[in-house]
Parts: sequence; C-alpha cells; structure tokens
Amino acid sequence: MDEKRRNTPSHCPHLLNISLFFQFVFLLILSHRPMSASDPPNDFAVARCRNIQQACAAQLINFPPLPSVQETAPDMPLEPGLDEQQEGSGEGQAEGVVGGWPFVPMAGPMSFPLAEPLGIKAVNLCTCPESDQCNFDNNRTVKFSPHVRVAFCKPVDEVFKLRCEGSRTLARVIGTVDRQKNDLLSEVNDTLIFCRCESERWSRVRVEPWIKHFSFSFKCLDNQ
Repeated sequence: MDEKRRNTPSHCPHLLNISLFFQFVFLLILSHRPMSASDPPNDFAVARCRNIQQACAAQLINFPPLPSVQETAPDMPLEPGLDEQQEGSGEGQAEGVVGGWPFVPMAGPMSFPLAEPLGIKAVNLCTCPESDQCNFDNNRTVKFSPHVRVAFCKPVDEVFKLRCEGSRTLARVIGTVDRQKNDLLSEVNDTLIFCRCESERWSRVRVEPWIKHFSFSFKCLDNQ
C-alpha cells in the first residue's frame, strides 16, 4: 500500500515539475501571440489603471510634412505683354488667360485631398477592470490634437463629471519627446486629466520637464 502511494502523481515531484513547466510554456505562448486589429488595446502585462480618470491607451498619429510653396505652386512665366495692366479690370489679358495664368474651367466643385497618416502608434497605458473595456470608440476618446488622442475604460461623460472651466482647464499628456520633431511625442507614459471639455477643442500651451519625461499641457477652449 505504501509503495503504491509513493508512485501516485501527487507524491511524485518530477511529474509535478513537468506539469508546471508545460503550464508556463502555455502562458508564455499566449502572452506573445500577435494582436489582431479587433483586439482591444488591453494587455494583462500592464498595471491596473489607478482610477477611471487615467487614460488606458493612447494613439500617436504621424502625418507627412506639408509640401512647400515651391512644390505646390511652381513658378510659371507670364505671357508677354500681360504684366502691365493687371489691376483687376481685365484689360490687357489674352483670351483664356487670367492674371497671366492659364484659365481652366471647373467641371465641378473644388476638392482638396487631405493628407493620410503615415502610421498610427498605439500605446497601452493601463488595464481596465474586468467589467470595462479599453477601446477608441468616439464616446471614450479625447482628441487633443491631430497627432494625439487617448482612450478611457468608460465613456468620457461618465469618467469626468466636472466641466473644464475657470482655473480647471488644463490636461497633461506625459511622455517622451521625439528627438527629430521636438514639438511632438514619441511615447506616452501617463495622463493627468480632471475635467471634461464641452467644446472638445484643445490647444497645446506648453511643454515642460516632468520627472523623467516631458509634460505636454493642453488647455480646453470654450465654445465661443
């Protein structure tokens, strides 16, 4: 009887160690699986959010640089004899030419293509409670600028009961400054936001050192 008890798995340390090893390998595989686009930005390796007012994730949007004037409107020579009477009366202009520029009739309304972002970098800041989910739905997102927006575990109206007004109008996005573009963030580490901006319009007011990082301060603009 004693011999059988010693040979059972519960009394065999080698079998127990092997079982724990395979459990560890299984968890390691899960933690390194690639995230799909439908996955929420939560990551169980990130610490739990300290309160509901801490943003759970951030996105840094990178846009291409604006073209220079020379690239958008290259120099074009004026037609001979059209550089004298050009005060707006129309005198001295050849047919089909307006102000020295060839006239092209518009077939429809003018449209200007907007620059598409070169890339969007998502950063996990903290993990939401099990009953909440971190995502970039419109009602959970605060957009500080075309380059920076943050998400919360709950809708913004539920997170911030107080409106931004009076001396309470600032919000801080804390992170690392891009070395190539000193006025942009390359990483986001934390946020300090205490109010809801009714106009949803923010203006950056300053960048200052903040412990080991930099604080990008944004001010809520009123509805006027």
